[in-house]
Parts: sequence; C-alpha cells; structure tokens
Amino acid sequence: MAIYQIKENGQLAEMKAQPCDSAHSLQQLLGHNSSLLAGEQIDPFDPRRWLSIATQLPVPSAVYDEERGVVDHLFVDQDAMPTLVQVVSSDSNNFWGLPIAKLLDYAAHGVSYWSISYLQDHFISYWRDQGREAESVLQDFLESALGADLAFDPDGQLFWQQLQENLSQGKIRLVLISDRIPPPLQQLVEFLNQQMDHAEVLAVEINQYASDNGKIIIPKLIGITPSSEKKSISPRPGSQWDEVAFCQELRAREATDSLVVAQRLLEWAKARKLHLHWGKGRIDGSFSIVLKQEMGTYAVLTVGMSRLFNDLKLQFGVPLTTTTFQQEEKRKELLHRFPKIQGMRIVEDAQSLSCFVSSRHAEAALEQVFQTIDWIVSELQA
Repeated sequence: MAIYQIKENGQLAEMKAQPCDSAHSLQQLLGHNSSLLAGEQIDPFDPRRWLSIATQLPVPSAVYDEERGVVDHLFVDQDAMPTLVQVVSSDSNNFWGLPIAKLLDYAAHGVSYWSISYLQDHFISYWRDQGREAESVLQDFLESALGADLAFDPDGQLFWQQLQENLSQGKIRLVLISDRIPPPLQQLVEFLNQQMDHAEVLAVEINQYASDNGKIIIPKLIGITPSSEKKSISPRPGSQWDEVAFCQELRAREATDSLVVAQRLLEWAKARKLHLHWGKGRIDGSFSIVLKQEMGTYAVLTVGMSRLFNDLKLQFGVPLTTTTFQQEEKRKELLHRFPKIQGMRIVEDAQSLSCFVSSRHAEAALEQVFQTIDWIVSELQA
C-alpha cells in the first residue's frame, strides 16, 4: 500500500514502510500513547479508554518469592477490564508463537495471584515516577470515562472492586503489540479469541511509514472476527428502549439481581399509575419514573444500566424549588426519610436534591425506597 504526504508546495512525498527500531522503542511509544491500543477498533460503539496501571509489572508465582516474568504494560479500560500488553519486535529470535504463550502464562498466574492492593501499590509507584499523583490520575480518568456516572463512584472505590471481580472471573484482555503480525500468528490470535468465553486475545500491528518530512503510525487491530464479535454486548441501533428490551438486555448480561430490582420498580410504578419514560442509549438502557402534574413534571427516580459495574444505578430526584420542599422542616424530613443504604451519595444544590445508589446496595432496602418515594409523591401532589 502506497501512502503519500502532501507537502506545502502541493507535491506528494511518498512515505515508505519502515520497521520499528526495537521492542524497547515500541514500549516507550506505547507508554506515552495508549491510543495505539486501537480502542476505537476494539469497540467502535463504545471506544475503549485506557488507564495505565504499571509497566514491567511482575507476575507472581505459586512458588513463594518467585516470579513468572514481567508484563510490559498493564492497562485497565473504562469497564475495569484488565488489559495485559506484551510488546515484541518482529526481528526477535523467539517471535513465532512464544509471545502469545507468555501472555497466556502471565494471565493464568496474574488472575490468581495479583491482589488489588498489589496493583494499587504499583499504580501509585508508576505515576509517582511520572511526576503525578495517582489519585488525581484516577479521578481524571473516571471523569472522562464515566461522565455522569461519576456520582456513583466519586472516589473510585467501586472501580477497584470491579477490577478485582473481573480478575477473579477471568475477564481480561491480552494484547500483543508488534511492528508485524504475520498470517500464522494472526490465525493463532483469531483462533484463541474465538475459543475463549471471558477473555479476549488480540494483536495490534504498528505500521510505521517515514519520509524526509516525518513519520506516521497506523495501528491495525487483529483478532476480531464475526464469531468473536458475538462475545461483546450488542449495541442497539439507537431506537427507544422498552420494558421487554430492557429486561432482555439484563438477562443477556447475566445481571440477575438487577433484573429483579428493575421488575419490582416497574411493577411499583405501574401500580401507582406513574408514567415511564424510556431512554435511547445505544449501549445502556434507562428509564425514569415520572410524576406528571399541572404545575410540572418530575422524574422522581431514574434507573440506568451500568456496564462498568454490571448492575443498575438509581438516582432519586427531588425538586427543591416546589413550594412543599422550600420549607426547611420538609427538607429535614426528606433527608430523614431517605433509607440508610451503603454507598448512597446525596447531592444538594439550590434546585434539587439528588441521591445516587447502585442496585446491588439498594436491593435489600427496596421497601424503604418505595416508602420514601411514596412520601415524596404524596408531598408533591398535596
């Protein structure tokens, strides 16, 4: 394939394929440019974003004080899925198949012997060496990756918990990086990726082109085939969700507890003749339980899927601008009536009071949740 660069005078300069200098240079390049992992090719509908946890991370062994080796890079994506990356140059003497065997070996031992505290220590150390506070890096990543969902996990505690859960369940991604992925190795990567249920095995070929005016790099993802694509959550085309599609998606995600919570919330809303507004998300479904009145429309509870935590996020919304809740006594009573649920976060401003909690924490207190919303609705209707 010929690639040309347009010079300032309008002439074309041919850029010629050029191998990378070494595996070390590729490692350095990746360390400063995680976008080379081709996150938009892995998931076009929800491109993977990357948080660097460590480089040259030791992999413990079953034998005390012995290591299996070191992983070149450990990244985590926005779903807290650990991504082990091994970088190898195509001119390596052990290029054929051995890097994949190493990755599989590291994965088998990593999921068994990496603890969250161990990874957190390396995460802190890695970013200290970069001159940054790890806590600040994590916060920036969560703000970028979670957006509005950050209110459900402001300190990243749930993110680390989900990372631990993914490790324990073998939900990991293995990525081989090289300047050339020959057909036999490509076939091996595709075969492994098709056969594995929870793990992903991928490769990224880093194609480099150079001219007198500079270089360009084109990452090419290898390993995704039509059959392996079925492992991912299939995005909807953007049409409106409904109850049937919402429940089917929860079943597909094997989120049994979340399904029970959703069904109880929907039954409760229907029994009280409250309105349901369904969302239009491409990946995660949502609905709001809405009270309609002449004076206004109020979404008293919004429920959305969380792909990161594989549960539901519940947001209670109480308008403080209404006559009822402008009274100080009513506000105090409102706060008193909210059930004491682990992990619940309450945010108040001049316009509204919002409570955020995950379904895994709210499930045991659903009756209290219903009683609280019943009281809010009755006060708004008074």
